Amino acid sequence: MALLKSKDEESDNELLKQKLLIVRLLYKKKIFSKAKIEAIFTFLYNYVLFKNPQINRTFMEQVDQITGKKNTMGIIEQLAEIKAEEALAKGIKKGRLEEKENSVKAFLNNTEFSADRIASMVGVSVSFVEKVKSGLISK
Repeated sequence: MALLKSKDEESDNELLKQKLLIVRLLYKKKIFSKAKIEAIFTFLYNYVLFKNPQINRTFMEQVDQITGKKNTMGIIEQLAEIKAEEALAKGIKKGRLEEKENSVKAFLNNTEFSADRIASMVGVSVSFVEKVKSGLISK
């Protein structure tokens, strides 16, 4: 309801109360993952805006008090952290894929096992084994 009101100082104060209530409930109940709660906090901060920008700062300071944080990240820092986490996850996934590819290559080069057997042993699909095999042949 606070979102539907006109944007004046009184509605900003009501919106602040409502946003802080959401933060308190999310933080205390802990029914969502930390990432989901942080995404909701980010949404509240960046998309549910106050007419007076100073109230947004007050909101972030009070969120810090509720959550026990010492410093609030700005949007730039948040985006950088998200990108870093995505890059790390992508790197881990790529590393695992390369590891499996190297295992398949070793089996192909050192054994007479079928593609089915290699796939089963390495934990990949037969098509993955075939792709690795065709890559070896083309080199």
